[in-house]
Amino acid sequence: MVSPTHKRIAKNTLLLYLRTAIGLIVSLYTSRVILRVLGAEDYGIYSVVGGIVMLFTFLNVGMWEAIIRYFSYELGRENRAQLTTTFSTAVNIFIVLWSIVFLLAETVGLWFLNYKMNIPADRMYAANWVYQCSIVTFLVNLLSIPYNASIITHEQMKAFAYISTLEVLLKLLIVFMLVWLGGDKLILYALLMLGVTCSIFLLYRTYCKRHFSECRYQSGINRALFREMFGFVGWNFIGNMGNSIRFYGTNILLNLFFGPMVNTAQAIANQVNTAVFSFVSNFQMAIKPQITKQYAAGDMTETVSLIYRCSRYSFFLMIILVVPVFINTDYLLRLWLQNVPAHTAAFLRLTLIATLLVTMWGGLATVVQATGRIRLFQICISGLMLMNLPVSYIALRIWDQPTAVFYIAIAIEVVALVTRAVLADRQVDIRLSHFLLTVVGRNILLSVPAVAVPYLISDWLPDNFAGFILSCLISATWSLLLILGLGLTRAERTFIAAKIGQKLTFRNKQPS
Repeated sequence: MVSPTHKRIAKNTLLLYLRTAIGLIVSLYTSRVILRVLGAEDYGIYSVVGGIVMLFTFLNVGMWEAIIRYFSYELGRENRAQLTTTFSTAVNIFIVLWSIVFLLAETVGLWFLNYKMNIPADRMYAANWVYQCSIVTFLVNLLSIPYNASIITHEQMKAFAYISTLEVLLKLLIVFMLVWLGGDKLILYALLMLGVTCSIFLLYRTYCKRHFSECRYQSGINRALFREMFGFVGWNFIGNMGNSIRFYGTNILLNLFFGPMVNTAQAIANQVNTAVFSFVSNFQMAIKPQITKQYAAGDMTETVSLIYRCSRYSFFLMIILVVPVFINTDYLLRLWLQNVPAHTAAFLRLTLIATLLVTMWGGLATVVQATGRIRLFQICISGLMLMNLPVSYIALRIWDQPTAVFYIAIAIEVVALVTRAVLADRQVDIRLSHFLLTVVGRNILLSVPAVAVPYLISDWLPDNFAGFILSCLISATWSLLLILGLGLTRAERTFIAAKIGQKLTFRNKQPS
């Protein structure tokens, strides 16, 4: 019998998938139009200039993970009074962080933009507009985190899906406005994106204040909780700083070595990768609060079971989506963009490989967060991720090939995955050797034939839309068969067969 926890995870995942499907369709259309309206150079400028501000993303991610952990923990203990105190303390921490980010962005960041970035002189004025809009956008997103986290921990995915869908539709409206309105399109795009961000923040804030009693700020500071949360957040910052520098730091490196056109290629590759990974992240978003709640309730058997399922099922979902894109990258990009910037296909394939590795550690990081003992974990992972920048710099100086940074990212991601598993096993007994064998090993074993067979078949298919559709169907079907045969356990296959049998029996019994 399926437990209420698993039913809730399935329901929330389906709601988030609906939101993602709508967002994916709209974002693919809007990206094509925006690239055409802005031009490849301005598109790259928007990506890399915003990337300077996004170096501070480790603050967003660190606070998000910390608040999810504390909110889920108190909900698991059913301690509503402490939940209210936790929300107010989180807001106090955000006020401190908001001030620090604003100061650094308007001093060091502004200097770096105007004196170090590789941007054409005639576009520097527009780049400064983009930079200022990016700062405000980042700060508004920072303030929205406590409200977003409240929705996720209360598992109100319907509201989250509705508001996210509205955000996507507003961004679609921006595309039409860019076409209709005159003036500098790059500046206009930055201002309109800022307007959408502010509108969505107000919606999240209004919803949370009406539906969750704890989402009302109370003045005063609980010093003990502030020190505890700030310490937890601080170690989270260290851990996520490595990821931010890996992603946005290498983007800036590519700009310094090759200019904004290469940033355009990376931005397009990242957008496709984000669209694909969003299906997996939605599943993880639904399951992660349950891992923390089960740990807080002391049910270690269910906690470990959820960790395994999170890692395995995330990879299964990702491989079904990745293989068709990986095999048909060139045709897909031509169909989508028509004029494809150089290096985009190579960047996308390598990014997808790195993301397949990323899907396997979501549950590991969550359970470490749940324990609250995160210092060693964050120091080790941050140290590994920070290695991306100096090693990539050396590689670019030696080989002068932009793909070098992606090969380095994949190699470091492999080491980081094993490191996360070892450190998580020290906190919670996840049976390390069993995890590495049945999750990591089995997933790698599955991925080789999942790519190889459809790739060989694709050589026999025509290079047109019909061939593309047929290739996608073959790839997805073959991946599903491999998951059923190699990925799932015997108990899981038996459960699926029983469920299908029940459905067929029920239909046969229906009156004609």
